[in-house]
Amino acid sequence: FFFTHTHVSSSIGTKIIAHPFDDTYNHTTNADAHTLTLLLLHTYIYTYTYMYIYIGIYIYLVVVLDQKIFDDLRRRRRRRSITKATLNDDTEEEEEEESALPEAIRYTDDREFFENVELSPFLRPRGSPVLASTTDPTVWKCMQKVLREGDVEQIMPKRAKFLIDNEGWTLVDVRPQVDWCTKHAFPSKNCQYFVPLRVTDVMSFGKQALSLAIFPERMQEAYANVSENENFIDEIVEEGLWGEKVILYDDVGGVIGEEKMNFSDGVQTPSLMAAHELIARGFGSENVKHMAAGLEWWDEIEDYDVGSAEQMPTGM
Repeated sequence: FFFTHTHVSSSIGTKIIAHPFDDTYNHTTNADAHTLTLLLLHTYIYTYTYMYIYIGIYIYLVVVLDQKIFDDLRRRRRRRSITKATLNDDTEEEEEEESALPEAIRYTDDREFFENVELSPFLRPRGSPVLASTTDPTVWKCMQKVLREGDVEQIMPKRAKFLIDNEGWTLVDVRPQVDWCTKHAFPSKNCQYFVPLRVTDVMSFGKQALSLAIFPERMQEAYANVSENENFIDEIVEEGLWGEKVILYDDVGGVIGEEKMNFSDGVQTPSLMAAHELIARGFGSENVKHMAAGLEWWDEIEDYDVGSAEQMPTGM
């Protein structure tokens, strides 16, 4: 289409120069310009019509699916409320509570964390809404409480560099691998908490289309959206980091927040969510620190070494 348009325009332009006062060529030029305008208008209309149709389908599927899960959960809880009156033992009540949940939702061994594998590969602390994502504000507040109770230390890049150089701590970048390859704090290893979203079905296609509709500038970036990396713990293990002393970071760092302020001063980031996941999986909070201010402060303020990579990091 663009080749044809360029050719026609070029040839017409030549004719106009050769015969500047010939009405035949001026008429031809106006007709071609009008046709081009109509083609561009039709292309614009069709593109955005289909895009909004796909977005509508995605929203419809999400609403229907969530409502179905919610209705099933409500029916199970109604049955539980009938039988709960006959249960006096605390252990039996906990078992009844768990049996009322959908099959995909189960508490871990210590019963302080649970997972909903249909929504996320990551654990949520007790008190989180069952059907909420890990980025939900209520889930985040529960995570903040776990991080505070575990005394997870937040440190600035200067302190992080001292621990790396003198006390054997390892810097771990939890950003998508493509970002790590572009630029990372040196030295650091990459274990992705989020990965670029892969379009594999209608739901992921709708999520991708919605992201591009809201943030069209992402079309120029390496990826438009991310999804939770179900292999995050595997990558930690493959890098030989399980149980070791690690400092987690991402682009900007984030803040856990203070419990006395109801955690309202906290800022949720992938590195803090990754710290929670390690603790929930039994990593040991004494072996986890969080680098506040992130890569931006490390590079732009402290001017510490940064690296890049063309090949995949070891263990990815």
